[in-house]
Order: sequence, then C-alpha cells, then structure tokens
Amino acid sequence: IGTVRDRAGNAHPVEHLYNWYSIDGIPREIGNGFISTVDNGNLSECLMATITAVGKSDPALVLDVKQMVERMRFDVLYNPVKDALYNGAQVKDGILHPTAGYYDMLISEARSAYAVAVMLGHIPASAWKNLKQKLGKEMDNIDSNPDLELQSYTGTMFEYLTTRLFMRHEGTPLGQADRQALHHQMNDRAGVLWGKSEAD
Repeated sequence: IGTVRDRAGNAHPVEHLYNWYSIDGIPREIGNGFISTVDNGNLSECLMATITAVGKSDPALVLDVKQMVERMRFDVLYNPVKDALYNGAQVKDGILHPTAGYYDMLISEARSAYAVAVMLGHIPASAWKNLKQKLGKEMDNIDSNPDLELQSYTGTMFEYLTTRLFMRHEGTPLGQADRQALHHQMNDRAGVLWGKSEAD
C-alpha cells in the first residue's frame, strides 16, 4: 500500500495487501482501506513456501519473492505494550489506524502472522510465547474443555489446521491439538458430515 504514517506521525513503508479488491475490470480496493493481519500473514507464509519450493531452480523469482516478504512489515501491526498483533488496521488519508482488538490465541488463524513476523525479526519472540493456550473466564458462554491443553476460540477447523499446511506440527503440542480437534469434530457429526467451519 506504500508509505503510511502512524498516529504519532512516523512514516512506515508498508507493502501489505488490502483485504478486499474488485476484480470487475481493473482491480481496485473496495474494503475502505482495511489491512487484515491474518490474511497478510497467510499470504507471507505462502510466499515463503514458494521460496522453499522453487529453491535454486529460479534465482530471479526467489529474489523477487524474498523482497516482497521483507517489505511486508508486521511491526506496524504490532503493539509493543500488549506484545500482540492487532486484528488489522484501516488506512485513511495516509494514516494507519489499528483496530481496537488483538489476536492473542495460539490456536487461531493468526498463528501464521505471528510465526512469520517473529522469523523476519519484525516482532519479538515473546509475542509468540505470550499467546494464550485457551480462554478461561475472559468471556461469557465459552465452552472450555478441561481435557484439552490447547483450544481455539470458536473451534473451527480453519483455526486448527490452516497453519498445518505450512508448519510441521507432528510430535508437538500443536500436533496433539490438531488430532484432538479432528477426534472431537468427527464424533460430533451430522449424518455423514463433520467438521466445524466459519460458515456454521
């Protein structure tokens, strides 16, 4: 998106994608300038996977993709006081306006953004370590399962398994959480269908 300024007036070169674009004719931004931390985290992880897959077979492409990833600055979406990534930010008149909310759950779609931001050195490793394993009494009507060490906020397969496409979880607590989520959702089937999605 180019250069934006934070509320203190500091300029930041940012090359994240906006969240919504029209593809009717010439692509144009239609989401009121919203940048999603999660979606840009997933994109950057895909780009890093491309670098690994291409390897030495196309050095020029690898260089281009590396530069794209390096310019996706996650520190502008990070609050050092909370040690957490914002849900996103709105760009209006060249000013970056972060959301009021943060991603603070380990089992969430934001895990990719945290992992990439830490690997690139954009945010400290403490941000990853501070992610909550599960919710307790922070919110009403949360179905917290005492048998699960790690649990997501809504329990969707998206929250558990998206990052598994890019990160190795086997033999880790995250891998155990994946297996537990599959077990619980397969037992909670509707006829032959199982798996909780964001569309429920």
